[in-house]
Amino acid sequence: MTQQELEDTWIRYMHRSDLQADIATTNILANQRVLQRLMRSDTDLADILADSPALLVHAGLMALMELAQDDTGLGRESQLFEDAASGYAMKYSIDNIDPVMRTN
Repeated sequence: MTQQELEDTWIRYMHRSDLQADIATTNILANQRVLQRLMRSDTDLADILADSPALLVHAGLMALMELAQDDTGLGRESQLFEDAASGYAMKYSIDNIDPVMRTN
């Protein structure tokens, strides 16, 4: 997913065409939320956008739901974000197991 596709997704999912003024802030908040949740110093947001865009999609939608004061949507997006973060963390752990420690 590209940055433009991410921003277009936020606008489409919120069913609003007047979000352009909020997109830069949404992007900052989404990036911060992902970095804080993953707690890894080697996190590359470009890699996450390319390989696991759901993290950024749901993090951005959480920020937009807060802006819209939509508590139901915020709850849904928070759960979807946590599910995406858990899946990412599991995949990251599996992909980075020390080959010496793997058992066959």
